[in-house]
This record gives sequence, C-alpha cells and structure tokens, in this order.
Amino acid sequence: LCGTENPSVHGSGTERWQGRGMTQNDKDFLGRSISPIRGTGSSPRTTMSSEAHPESCATTAASDREARNKAQLAEALAEVGRLQERTKVANQERLRCLEATRQLKGSIRIMGRIRPPVQGETSSHVLQPLGAQQLQVLTEPRALLTERRTTSTRTSGCQSFPGLDQVDGHSQAMDSRIFFFDDLFDSQATDDEIFTSVQDELDAAVAGEAVCILAYGATGSGKTHTVTNLSHRAAVELERQASALATGGMKLEIRVQLVEIYNDQLRDLLAEGEQPRLRLSVSSSGSALLGAVSQQITADSNGGIAKMLGQVLRVGQAQRATFNTALNVRSSRSHLVMMLFL
Repeated sequence: LCGTENPSVHGSGTERWQGRGMTQNDKDFLGRSISPIRGTGSSPRTTMSSEAHPESCATTAASDREARNKAQLAEALAEVGRLQERTKVANQERLRCLEATRQLKGSIRIMGRIRPPVQGETSSHVLQPLGAQQLQVLTEPRALLTERRTTSTRTSGCQSFPGLDQVDGHSQAMDSRIFFFDDLFDSQATDDEIFTSVQDELDAAVAGEAVCILAYGATGSGKTHTVTNLSHRAAVELERQASALATGGMKLEIRVQLVEIYNDQLRDLLAEGEQPRLRLSVSSSGSALLGAVSQQITADSNGGIAKMLGQVLRVGQAQRATFNTALNVRSSRSHLVMMLFL
C-alpha cells in the first residue's frame, strides 16, 4: 500500500498525503480496508504478537492439564480414604458377627470326616451319613461277635470271615448307632471345604484369641492328610491377612514351634543336635512350652509366610518317629503339635 511519487501512475495534479508517496485515492482505499478490522474490535498488533510466540499457548495448555490432573488425583485420594474407612467399619462388623457366631456354636466344635477308600480297599456301607450332622454306623450284633471270637480261638492259623453284612451267604441284621456332629463331611468332601469350616477359628486367632484345632482317629483314618492340607491353606490365609494388615500400618509376626509327643515324652522337631529338655508351663494367663526352639516368620521372610511355614512343617515331618503298620508302610507313631504365636 505504500506508493511512490511517480507522476506517471498518479498524475502531477493529484494531492499527496503527508509526503509519504500516498495519494488521496490511496488514503481512501486504505481507510476502506482498515474499517472492517476496526469494527471487529480486534487489534492487528495483538494478533501478530500472538502468532509470533506459539510457546505461550503450549505453556497455558500444559498448565491446564496439570491443574486437571491434580484435581483428579485429589478426588481419587479422597475416594480411597472413604473406601478405607468403609473397609475398617466393615471389618469391625465382621469381627462382631464372628464373635456372635462363635458364642452360638460354642467353644468346642466336633466335626467328622469320612475317608474315601484307598487303593485296594473296597467301599463299605457301614458308615452312612444322614445329612450334614448325623452319621449312622452299622455294626454286627454283639452275640455274633462273641461267637466269632470263640471260634477263632479254637482254630489254628488265620481264619477269614465274611463281610459284616454277610454270613453263610445270607444277609444278617446289623446294629445301628447314630452319632451327631456339628459338621459332617462325606468321602466326597474336598480339603477346601474342610478349611472353610475352620476358617473362622483362624480369623479369631488373628484377632487375638487362643484357638486349637485337633485331629484324632484310628491309624490310617487320614489325620496326617487332613492336618497337612489345613496347615498349607492356613499359611496362605495368614499371608493374605498379613498383607491386609500391612495396608493399615500393622505388621504380622509369627513365631512357630513344632514338637511331637512320643512315648509320653516331648521331642523338639526343630532342634539340631541334642534334644533340649522341654517343660510345659500352665498359668491363668495361658500356657507355654519352655525350652523349645522357635522360628520367627514374617511377610518379609524369604519366600513369604506360606513358603516358610511349609518348609518348617516339612522339616518337622522328616524328624517324626514313624514305623510300618498293617495299613501303612510308614505310619506316624506320635502326636504332632504345631504352635503358632501371632
């Protein structure tokens, strides 16, 4: 728009504008070109400045994103706090319900488990579950048992007898006795179902109560199998509980002792070398086994709680006194006691 003083273009008689080589016609044309810009209220200088510094726009956008992220983070942290508070209240309610359930069930619960037939063993109908709490046991009449015992003493060598419900090819009447349990598991029950039935006791132990789980029965009835699987699942559950307590700022420490009762004597299965003298101390505040080796286990232990407890149990099992019986080549001839102090 900046013209020159060229008479051939504008003519010598044309009026010049402010001595800058612009005629009046040029001035009018420039005024018409600028008037729409003035009408919009925009500033050419501002527009040119904005285009000259694009990094200012990027900085503003980044600041906005950072502010939004901070707001979202604050909202998420507030939601986590609310959920943690709800979890704490729910856990307290669960403990109250657990205590009420234990009071209703009583301090002692008796559960029965029917072992499935092992290899080479035929199934028998002398044990018949009658629901989830009743067990019917069929036995021979006492008079028949007395007669067989007398006959066997008069016959040299071994004598095999028919089944409990068959004598001379004919069915015999069986005596029936009914036994009641708090819980009864048939031969199809899994180890997970057994553990679920005693999980409340484990929760009570973590809460600070003294709990004892005792398995008893005849040789070959499956006590070692049941207790070993319960121990493994209890160790996994304790590891889960330790992780949950860690989120609340608490640390679960476990002290374990492993002994056996053999010939009315206490033997420490974790002791190396000479056996220490063990003494059981019983007082109003509780009981303690003095002199036994203790092993400390935490969630920070090598492999975690479950792996370390499993290792301790394997070491103890290898030290137990075992002998062959008519049912098992290696049968435990002692009582294994595993004590966990939480």
